[in-house]
Amino acid sequence: MAFFQMVLAFFAGCLAWADAQKIAPDAVKLLIRTEDGQIVEAGSLRRATAFLAEALRAPGGEPAAPEPHLAAVRSLRAAGRRREALLEALDLLGELARTGQLEGEYTKVIGEANRPGPPKPPVTAHEYFGLGDGVGMLFNRVPAGQFMMGSPAEEMNRREDETRHPVTLTRPFLLGIFPVTREQYMALMETGPGGPADDHHPARDVDWFEATEFCARMSRVTGRNVRLPTEAEWEYACRAGTETAYFWGDWYEKDRANINVGGPPRWAPVDEYPPNPWGFYDMHGNVFEWCADGYGNYPREAVTDPQGRPYGQTRVLRGGGAFMFPSGRSAGRYQGAPRSRGGEMNGFRVAMDD
Repeated sequence: MAFFQMVLAFFAGCLAWADAQKIAPDAVKLLIRTEDGQIVEAGSLRRATAFLAEALRAPGGEPAAPEPHLAAVRSLRAAGRRREALLEALDLLGELARTGQLEGEYTKVIGEANRPGPPKPPVTAHEYFGLGDGVGMLFNRVPAGQFMMGSPAEEMNRREDETRHPVTLTRPFLLGIFPVTREQYMALMETGPGGPADDHHPARDVDWFEATEFCARMSRVTGRNVRLPTEAEWEYACRAGTETAYFWGDWYEKDRANINVGGPPRWAPVDEYPPNPWGFYDMHGNVFEWCADGYGNYPREAVTDPQGRPYGQTRVLRGGGAFMFPSGRSAGRYQGAPRSRGGEMNGFRVAMDD
């Protein structure tokens, strides 16, 4: 309760202060321009915290807001549920800009920055479900829709199992905005996954059966049907309305995802790189992610709500990239035996029926 009071006090203080004294224009423009206008999509929470702190400073460098505001920013970063608080704080700054409570031509700046890119779906962002002991998980609601699954013949590094075909998903669903972290995994499972000790790194060294057992336990805790996403759901959310190899274009960019182009793998915190246009992190890069489907060939014709093979010797893995390039493309497909841990490379994210 004290934490939520702190967050509410922070928001109320920001609004009252912005009404009395304008936020430094250059600082807020930096926040807007750095992330192409998508304020809530600042790359990492460490960077977002720095932007927030800068936005609360006057042009001369001295704090324009009372010290408690800056202390609240630091506290939010250290709090157990800092992702929610910071994302909401970024939303607040965006709303201040959109409603004209910041100095400068912010309507023009935001309009120019938001012009490119695919439209966002009518998602309900950051729905929270508790796992116990102060640990929880954030989801976005993904609407029903249609997309082209697989890759065009001319896509670089394309593989033969990526036959392009139309897919219709008739039911909305919820999907975790991050891969399951070590902290979340340990909240429900007896044994820990591989990976760095930092709780905000993705859980890895997880086989398919352990991932589905986690889903079963989370179902019991939340009272909802928690499951692995189907391969079609995963690619639909990964593409986020795009048709390129990655959500930002057709070639790897080192500042967009944790994809290895040489050397030993590096496992990044789940919030280190920017999310895609629908708010999902690490769909490219970091760990491979288990899907519910058994691995099989794609059809060539249009399909509706595909489930993949319900059985088979291997299951589908998506994403990845921390171990090798050119894995991590939107259409990239991989397979692993259900008991495979992928040399500590395999993780997962969870879906939930709406």
